[in-house]
Amino acid sequence: MLYWANINNVKVGPLEPGQLIAYGLTPETFVWRQGWQQWCKAKFVDEFIPWFGPDPRHTARPPMPSSYLPWALIVTILCCMPIGIVAIIYSSKVESRYASGDYIGSCKASEAARTWSIVGAVSGLLYCLFFGSIYLIQFIRLWH
Repeated sequence: MLYWANINNVKVGPLEPGQLIAYGLTPETFVWRQGWQQWCKAKFVDEFIPWFGPDPRHTARPPMPSSYLPWALIVTILCCMPIGIVAIIYSSKVESRYASGDYIGSCKASEAARTWSIVGAVSGLLYCLFFGSIYLIQFIRLWH
């Protein structure tokens, strides 16, 4: 198939894809062939993709980081509600940021959710230990 290309504001063609690459065709260069109604970027033409490397639309991205949502819910219900709510908010940001392509933002939200879940669990444990010891002391005083 023969194509025309607009390379550096100069129309080149009709040429084969390999010949157009030699002229400096890039993925962002507009190309056209007979039968098309309008010009399009070379990166969207299947015949040019092998010349540019793997298709950027199909590149693998890293897996989504953990949202720590179950831990945030457990902390909210059993330990410390205010801190647990903060952990839930960060947990909910992980998936939305990952879906929008913000991998670094999803990692930061994941770390924040983990941190707030741990802080909530530790503060809930300390709360229980502190007031449990007070109740234990009062109980011992009553019976002695």
